[in-house]
Amino acid sequence: MNSNTADQGESATEGWPSRPEGAVLSSTGSAATIDAGSGAPDILTLCLICVGIGALATWYGVLEAQDGHPLLKLCRAMVLAGAGITGLLVARPFMSGPLPGNSHSALVSLGPVRLGAAWLSMSAALIHFAVIKQHFEEYQLYGWFFVVVATAQLVWAVLVVVRPSRPLLVGGALGNALVAGTWVLTRTYGSLIGPDATRPATAGFGDILSTIFEVGLVLAAVILVRSGWPEHDTPTYRTEVVNFGLGIGIAMLTVLALYSTVGGSPFVSKVG
Repeated sequence: MNSNTADQGESATEGWPSRPEGAVLSSTGSAATIDAGSGAPDILTLCLICVGIGALATWYGVLEAQDGHPLLKLCRAMVLAGAGITGLLVARPFMSGPLPGNSHSALVSLGPVRLGAAWLSMSAALIHFAVIKQHFEEYQLYGWFFVVVATAQLVWAVLVVVRPSRPLLVGGALGNALVAGTWVLTRTYGSLIGPDATRPATAGFGDILSTIFEVGLVLAAVILVRSGWPEHDTPTYRTEVVNFGLGIGIAMLTVLALYSTVGGSPFVSKVG
């Protein structure tokens, strides 16, 4: 066995596995060599996916805020939430390239902690996109804050599915902890700047849920960082069942949160 083969056969017993040049880790932790750049996510595809989902969620917040039947708004919220949840499932085989273990959807190939973190980030992003218009009407800086937060959460959700890394997980944990802390500040004191600088904002179902999602995302990211490589455990049938139940639960809550952004009555309280 030559030295290159020996290097490729090594696996780290602690922390994050080392990768030989030109190799990637499969879902079982083994190394496989691919052509340079062939496994890199398609940046154009990533941009198109993010722009499409972001535009759809923003459109929902703009148009559905107008008068309309609650059931119609709920149905459209179901479509939007479903698009976000299922979009992450197909993103892995579609965008990850010819990497070992990437031929299946994320429902099969990922563990519930990593996939759950991606879904929580996607759902928080959808909720934030849906309230961009109303925050721009209050104060432009508020609106741009939500544009940045929603975009970052959406991109993070896709990247953590197709190509996770330790910096990505750490950045997601820190960023969402900051966003959750900002929400607490605005509900207890004020936004520090703008028309609501010293006036606490009201709390509604949508913003409370998005903050809970962000806290859950932070915890999941910390677990993944501390446990090592995100694909440490080989998924099983039980994992698929857990993932399916987790996806259904997050999707249902996201539907109600989206509906909260455009009124909420009579099912939930309006977003703050």
